[in-house]
Amino acid sequence: MSVVFPRCTLLALALLGAAAASAAPAGRAAIEPLLEQSPDVAFSQGVQEGKAQFRGRLQQFANGDTLLRVGEGDGEPVMLIVCSQSGWINPVGETGSATPLSAEQLKAVRMMQYMGTLTGVAMVQGVVGAEWALPASAEPVSSTGSHAWAYGREQFDITARRVAGQGLQLRTVKTSNGANTHTSDPDASFSTDDDRAARLAELEPVGTWRELVIADGERPPALPADMSLKGWLSSGAQGTVATVGEARRNCSKD
Repeated sequence: MSVVFPRCTLLALALLGAAAASAAPAGRAAIEPLLEQSPDVAFSQGVQEGKAQFRGRLQQFANGDTLLRVGEGDGEPVMLIVCSQSGWINPVGETGSATPLSAEQLKAVRMMQYMGTLTGVAMVQGVVGAEWALPASAEPVSSTGSHAWAYGREQFDITARRVAGQGLQLRTVKTSNGANTHTSDPDASFSTDDDRAARLAELEPVGTWRELVIADGERPPALPADMSLKGWLSSGAQGTVATVGEARRNCSKD
């Protein structure tokens, strides 16, 4: 599996959630610039008030390096993108499987974790919208949002706050399926009762939550060149390397 990773991948996927605002009014902020500049973006999701079912964290560096960590706390480093081009996979770390995975299966899992993190960011952004109220302190700022589906608009509560030592936190909690009023029509050939029920069954349950923490500060220049990649797998055909520095030497000069 060969993967080419474009620059600003986090920003590019976040744009799927909502269009960027050209200028945010005073007291409000657009999310895209914060994501593009942040050195650390953490995403988690779960159902009701339980433990997060997934947590992905992207550490981003000025030279294009991106390190994905998965799991609780700081997370285990599981995937590295060097100079925005070459992907490297750590066989050690959370996979969701109780049995050993082949190299190709492992690469697929890591890509799912990576894309799941990016897609989660975009989903939060899609609910929040292009702009959101900028919290001036640790006091939360509350609002509501929605997301369209075939027969209505899912409804969400949104909370934005500053978290000491972490950054800006956005949390969405689904409060309703927001289904349109419906009158059964036995002769319908489109938007039938069965189709409506099937689409409703595909929706996430009420109480599903997603949380995005966008760290403040500037991106560090790069990952240390002597960081070990012993045992890591190339997502393409770069072979094996011992350190991040060696991985960078395989990057295109374009």
